[in-house]
Amino acid sequence: MIPHLTVIKAGTGVLTKSNDGTLDRAALVHLVAAISSLIHAGHRCLFVSSGAVGSGVSALGLSEYPKDTATRQACAAVGQARLMQTYS
Repeated sequence: MIPHLTVIKAGTGVLTKSNDGTLDRAALVHLVAAISSLIHAGHRCLFVSSGAVGSGVSALGLSEYPKDTATRQACAAVGQARLMQTYS
């Protein structure tokens, strides 16, 4: 029997620090360790991560969350690379 798939979704609020919007590496380590434990226990897990735009806002030094699409896309592009680097 194939185990059910557990989908775990972490939003920007979970992945970033509330005071400055930077990635919360301690929270990420804790979350990834918990998911790893589930997988080692035989669960099938899919991790879905938000946070790319928020991470990009911080990396680009913006003072507020952008409202226009082009700036949000730029933030997401920068932030996604940072997220992937953090996960690896």
